[in-house]
Amino acid sequence: MLIISLMQPVITVKNKDTYVEGIDIAICLDVSQSMLEEIDGFMQKTRSVKNRLEATKVAAIEFVKKRENDRIALIAFAGESIAMNPLSLQHSSVIENISKLRTNRLADGTAIGCGIASAVSRLKLSKNKTKIIILLTDGFNNINEITPEEAVDAAKFYNIKIYSIFIGKRKYIKDNNQEVVESTQMLETISQETNGTYFQASSLKDIEKVYTEIDKLEKNEHNVTIENKEIYLTYYILLVSVLLLIIEIFVRVSILKMM
Repeated sequence: MLIISLMQPVITVKNKDTYVEGIDIAICLDVSQSMLEEIDGFMQKTRSVKNRLEATKVAAIEFVKKRENDRIALIAFAGESIAMNPLSLQHSSVIENISKLRTNRLADGTAIGCGIASAVSRLKLSKNKTKIIILLTDGFNNINEITPEEAVDAAKFYNIKIYSIFIGKRKYIKDNNQEVVESTQMLETISQETNGTYFQASSLKDIEKVYTEIDKLEKNEHNVTIENKEIYLTYYILLVSVLLLIIEIFVRVSILKMM
């Protein structure tokens, strides 16, 4: 048996498919420089959260922790976008990457269209009937490599709802046509056209309202594959070997006493 144990035998438990209820979510976070601006009202239990990015990260992490059965993807954007996590139930990786988000890793700017397009690409192949994007930003789109209109058309084509959260206070700005508009107007339109909901947030409580709304969404069953698990038998074989040795010694001693 000792020789067998040295060979490190393994039993492989095969994959097993199961079904859970949940929705598919792409979290799309603005990491442009303006997200470092201070914002009032964002408080954590142990410390004050002083800027917009830290506030959205705290709220996003708490949200992910509560979405046990939802597949979640993570996209960060500024002047460009990057997919940090594919759609998955591996939430620990999503949480880790949210916590690592910084404002200096992407070209500066606010490419909302690129952010939405990246989120759509994560969700478009999903068979789940409920697919949503949570878009958190404090800015107005100023980079048109992919326009917000083009990205919204793609979201509509794949039946993806967009929940837009504007971080900060309303203000008037000039759009790409130099017309004066409200800074939130574009986000309101994005959500309206995709049958989502628009929110304005100046506190964690405001962001939590979004998550309460998401909780009301219809949940659908989706397939989850439990991966192979390898069970190493070395320990068990050694344990049996020791027990057999003890039994053998006990039997030999008993026989000697009887002689």
